[in-house]
Amino acid sequence: MSSNYAVMEEQARILFMKYDLAQIARKWDLESDDQAVYLPYFGKTCSIRKADGKVFLPEKSRWGMREGTFGASLTIYDVLTYSSFVPSLSGRWESISSLGGIIGAGHEGSLTGDRNRFTTPPSLECMKKNLMAMGGIPSERTTADLDYVVPVFPFLPMRFQYWEADDEFPASLKYLWDANTLQFMHYETLWYAMGDFDQMLAD
Repeated sequence: MSSNYAVMEEQARILFMKYDLAQIARKWDLESDDQAVYLPYFGKTCSIRKADGKVFLPEKSRWGMREGTFGASLTIYDVLTYSSFVPSLSGRWESISSLGGIIGAGHEGSLTGDRNRFTTPPSLECMKKNLMAMGGIPSERTTADLDYVVPVFPFLPMRFQYWEADDEFPASLKYLWDANTLQFMHYETLWYAMGDFDQMLAD
């Protein structure tokens, strides 16, 4: 992780520690004990250490992560403190570009796009296995080869759609979010979460 990312994460952690973690746990109905507050993130329970606010992923995570990734930490800090109330989901899916922001325009593309870290697309079976490990639920009414609703947090889902390449078209994917997602977090935070999701999907 570059020094700039480390500085950003440290600034976010210091700001997060100004909040009352017990109040945050009550607000979001999270489990807690004397040591930490616990929050599922893409199906894996993270711990937020009360002493310093650091985020930890499960030691036995199948993705081999221990101390929280930059994306996990920034996403968790933002979501838990962004809104003064607990937002409600609309039940309506929107593309990342339609939620707002210039950087979202034209995001939906192939698995070989600039934003995606995959050297080669994972197999359908690999992605399906990882989606299920994240707690993903398949959609039955879809034209996509894979179409899963994945819980980023228990209270905030993301929908992932994927079409395999064929003779005419390259592989393509879409990330869809609830229309009210920006009541839960800043727009930029969506990209941190999707970066973690990409890593977990391809492993």
